[in-house]
Amino acid sequence: MLLCLSGLATYISIERLTKSESWVVHTYEVQAALGDVDSAALDAERDRAGYVITGSADALNDFDAAIAKIYQALRHLRELTKDNSEQQQMCRRLEGVMARRIALFRDSVELKKANPEDRQGQTRVSARALPLVQKPLPLSRKCGIPNKDC
Repeated sequence: MLLCLSGLATYISIERLTKSESWVVHTYEVQAALGDVDSAALDAERDRAGYVITGSADALNDFDAAIAKIYQALRHLRELTKDNSEQQQMCRRLEGVMARRIALFRDSVELKKANPEDRQGQTRVSARALPLVQKPLPLSRKCGIPNKDC
């Protein structure tokens, strides 16, 4: 009897350990996905700036590719967090912030196409982007912790 109880206790402990491990792995996957969003956004910003400075078609192509990566990373993040309604709400907020950043990136690119020498216009677009640059990071940190305040 004692041996059976000991075996059952061991089974339960291993089962709990396995569940805990899967949540830890899931947390790291979400954090990596958030890092992918941030990385793609930084790539888009860099490529936008490269295009504004050089007017290079290659920089513009790289910018378009980086924007696509942002959307891909956001979709992946949404998929990873689909089982948590609070995380989904935070993902929607992150998507909103990223949509506003992308719109400003595009405004900057369009301004360069329309008026290549308008540096003051580029400065105004950049100034509008400053408040948005800081928003995704706190959301990202908060969203990376499953079943907490996200």
